Amino acid sequence: MGRLSLPLGLLAGLCIHLVLIGALDLRDLPGPGGTLLVTDLARGAVSEGLSAWLGWPLAVLLGPLLGVRVLMASAAVAALLGAALGSRALGGSATLGALLAACWSLSAGQAWLISGSTVAWGLAWLGLGLTWDAARRDAPRGAGLGMGLLVLAAAAKPTALAALPLVVPALLLTQRRVVLLGAMAAGGLLALIPAWLTLPTDTPWLAAQALGVGEASGGLWELSTQQGRLPLAVGLALLCAGLARSRPATACMVLVLVGAGVVAVSRGERLQPRHLLPLCFGLVAICSLLSRSRAASAVLVALLLADTVAWSHAFADQRAEHLDAARSPLPSPPWPRYPEPAWAVFYESSTPGALALMTHATAARGGALILPLVDRRESHAAAAAALAGHPAIVLTQARCCRQDESVRGCAERLVSALRASPASAILPSQSRAVPEGHRPLAEALLTALSPRHRRAAERWRVVAGAGDGPLPCADR
Repeated sequence: MGRLSLPLGLLAGLCIHLVLIGALDLRDLPGPGGTLLVTDLARGAVSEGLSAWLGWPLAVLLGPLLGVRVLMASAAVAALLGAALGSRALGGSATLGALLAACWSLSAGQAWLISGSTVAWGLAWLGLGLTWDAARRDAPRGAGLGMGLLVLAAAAKPTALAALPLVVPALLLTQRRVVLLGAMAAGGLLALIPAWLTLPTDTPWLAAQALGVGEASGGLWELSTQQGRLPLAVGLALLCAGLARSRPATACMVLVLVGAGVVAVSRGERLQPRHLLPLCFGLVAICSLLSRSRAASAVLVALLLADTVAWSHAFADQRAEHLDAARSPLPSPPWPRYPEPAWAVFYESSTPGALALMTHATAARGGALILPLVDRRESHAAAAAALAGHPAIVLTQARCCRQDESVRGCAERLVSALRASPASAILPSQSRAVPEGHRPLAEALLTALSPRHRRAAERWRVVAGAGDGPLPCADR
């Protein structure tokens, strides 16, 4: 391992990412908020905040789909570089740190998802790596830059705040702690300006929903036994920290364990792998201390790569069952094997029926009319329409109905306007797919379109207009 240069390690990590992502069917743009980000890039908007700002130049040069994939790959490379710098600062191998981050399913799997969380993860790990490396080299400017990136990571997604305690080990890597603290404070304060200017405009920052605050549960243990084999990773890091007898490594290990508990309690039933990922920077850096044994390093990288391939098969198989996506063509390792991922983990990144919904929206050349769906699933149709260059309008009572108009009368008027327009209405066959507050209009529309329609026959019902009039609600 020691003979490989850091650039080669980063290149190898990027190649691993490209091979894994190339074997997955990701046409539905999986990831929490992935379709919202793609819609922003297709329309030149920035409602998703820093991720949209960073992706905008790429979308202009490469198109929104390729641009967002390059953005996610760049976030992955940033995370690999951060892991490499942090590993070197702790006394391990920078190349091994990069390879561990590239091959571990918990970090590798995050780069498959289109999300502001992926951007936040890349910025957070790069910020931590720069801060640790600057402390080791006694370079205050680097520490200020690292702290600034951590602030920007938190602006991209508040879940990156979990990484902030891991700046403490940097203070144990330098003798000039006051100077380092001053540089970090200055860097963080300067970064507040661009962070504030690029906050998302459609979600209140640090709101309870954004943070996912919930009741405490046993979610940490249930999650830790799935993606990333967290108990094994923690055990290996504890062993490495104990053998190294390093104060920074020991402090890092304590912060990771305490932080994971705090995150689990605050997230409750909404706990996801991505919420623990910022803290796992410490585990990767500590495990890189195995670089003193080339044989152990090679075995660990091979085992982690097998773990990631196994996770990719479990991920793809479940999506093939519920989304009609293709299965992974990569050879399946005999060991390890993953059971079907927990439904809560699957459901946050993948949406049953999304591919069909996007297909209908792409084909709606005159414009797509959609209803609000649970968990903002209508964003799949909006993203597909934006990529195809078609307008997409979400029909709501507040937007489409007059103040003195009944819901039934509003629905009948909308149906008449639909039939006189070139648009296509893409509606769920059952109104329970619509949030409760929007169901009266959904039920009225389904009834007005066809009172005798058997709504459970198919997931989506498409009704195309036959005129050339204006789209319903287009002027509101």
